Amino acid sequence: MAGFSFADEHIAQITIRAAVANPTLQIVIFAYSENSKKDIATSLNKAGCTNNNNILILSPEDYKKSQDKQFIESFQSPDDFNKLERFDLKSINQYVFEPIKRGLF
Repeated sequence: MAGFSFADEHIAQITIRAAVANPTLQIVIFAYSENSKKDIATSLNKAGCTNNNNILILSPEDYKKSQDKQFIESFQSPDDFNKLERFDLKSINQYVFEPIKRGLF
């Protein structure tokens, strides 16, 4: 799902219900920024809670910290990876899905 705001309580509630009903489901939410991550967490907490620990809210900063040197150097311009400040559709494709795709083929 892309392009929806968790400020919409219906989206937040649906997400919580899915996480509770499917304890093995892993939900990864790409937050636009660190501030957005906090807002999303607040919205999800208002919608309910899940004891399954199966929702991960990932900011660009979290994502950069979680990568090893080899992963970063796999980019044509590793310096560009360090400039990642916002998650939007373009940056998610470039920094998340493209590396997965390269690993598959």
